[in-house]
Amino acid sequence: MTVDNTKKDMDRSKSDGYPPDEAGAGARRIAPDRLAGIRANKARGALTTLGIIIGIVAVMVTMTAANGLQNRFRESFSSVAPT
Repeated sequence: MTVDNTKKDMDRSKSDGYPPDEAGAGARRIAPDRLAGIRANKARGALTTLGIIIGIVAVMVTMTAANGLQNRFRESFSSVAPT
């Protein structure tokens, strides 16, 4: 007796809607679960969103401060030794 693996794979693909060898099928199956989890835990979702926003703002402020310092050093050194 032989087992037909192709039939098993086809049966398995019908259960989740994606063929087993389709690229990206795993990501499409996981993403809705993650979004449902965030919706179920609204406080966690809100805090995560707030953390991402704070992180982006912190990076922007740091980059702005670094650029300002760089410009100030250029101005002070150009007055000492013009290029």
